[in-house]
Amino acid sequence: MLSSIRARVVCACIALVVFSVVASTATSYVIANRSSEEAIDRNLTSDVDNRAVAIGEWVASKARMISSLQDVALTPDPMPMLKQVATAGGFWDVGVGYPNKSAKFTDWPDIPSSYDPTSRSWYRNAVQAGKPIAIPYVSTSGALLVAFAVPVMRDA
Repeated sequence: MLSSIRARVVCACIALVVFSVVASTATSYVIANRSSEEAIDRNLTSDVDNRAVAIGEWVASKARMISSLQDVALTPDPMPMLKQVATAGGFWDVGVGYPNKSAKFTDWPDIPSSYDPTSRSWYRNAVQAGKPIAIPYVSTSGALLVAFAVPVMRDA
């Protein structure tokens, strides 16, 4: 079959064209794949960064709302302001725990006498940190929640 020069030249040309097409296709695939992966990585990184900023702003705004209650917590009846902040901030519950083991919560009107807020992690961690904190936790109902706690400290 490849006995003539013409057949050999045609075969060589076909082989060269096939090799060129395969090499070009493979190169294009590698370049497009790499470019696609880099674009996906950039988009994911950007999304993660944007979400981190949004979560940081959300936490900061909630912490500011709770921090604004420091003076209110020491008044004889903090409930009206606690309810207002709960509504304005979209909080599930807003409360105050006192060192004398008493507490007041907007969504828990009949607190059992055995309830000790000073034994709760939100109380202990806020006192220990000495500043506003956010503590994620799973509630007894299985819901994922975030507790915002601010220690109320005044000079005696």
